[in-house]
Amino acid sequence: GSPFITTALCLEAINKYQSSSAKVSNAKQISDSQSGKENEIYDKVTQIFQQRFSGFSKDFRDKAAAIAERISKKNRDIVLLPFYFRNALGEKGAKAGDRFIIQLGLANLFGWIAYTIYDDFLDEPRTRTPQYNKLTTGQASSVRGRECDPKLLSIANVCLRESAEIFGASLPTSTGFPSFSKKAFDAIDTANMWEVTHTRDLSVIPTYGAFSQLANKSLGHALGPIAILFALGYKERSAEVIGTMQFFKNYIIARQLNDDAHDW
Repeated sequence: GSPFITTALCLEAINKYQSSSAKVSNAKQISDSQSGKENEIYDKVTQIFQQRFSGFSKDFRDKAAAIAERISKKNRDIVLLPFYFRNALGEKGAKAGDRFIIQLGLANLFGWIAYTIYDDFLDEPRTRTPQYNKLTTGQASSVRGRECDPKLLSIANVCLRESAEIFGASLPTSTGFPSFSKKAFDAIDTANMWEVTHTRDLSVIPTYGAFSQLANKSLGHALGPIAILFALGYKERSAEVIGTMQFFKNYIIARQLNDDAHDW
């Protein structure tokens, strides 16, 4: 019954509504801005990738473009992981500029393409075992995966060289990251050697031990985020770097076990 109280309550309600609307509008603007930046980073990475092969023959360019499109469109996070990681660090992460993030995304794409191709060849010996010959057509197809195309090996070699070079030159030697990235590439190839040596007998489930080889097999995926941490001043023994590596190792182990479980 009091017009004064009614007016006060109405004003409070209007104020709350306006404040809420402003937050929603601001959040949408931030989301739209991030989405635009995400597409910008992705497009720039794929553009530079294509430019790298401009001096090769048309057949070489076409095959490289085809596998890059298949991999990058199916898994945009391969290209955008450094971008996502930088954003997750908030204001501190903003110190890592777009040019740096583009380089890291490009290195990740090159590396992923290289080891995807190599992985097909590493898996191929499974098709030359007595156990494989006993499998049904469907089972054999699952083990075999994609057919190995020798023409792709040259593309893999170019991509691996580019990935190693970009990561190695992304930060000054004094930061310790070039040495760190080199050790990561060594760990990847060691893991591939272990896989070929210990997981080719289809009658025996591999003994994975502490699962470190499973993690090392795709360790290159962590290099972009780790490079950002090094750029922000963290070192190899920093708790932040150790924790981030542990996260990626456990994530990769889970993914690899999932893939292997499907194969078995």
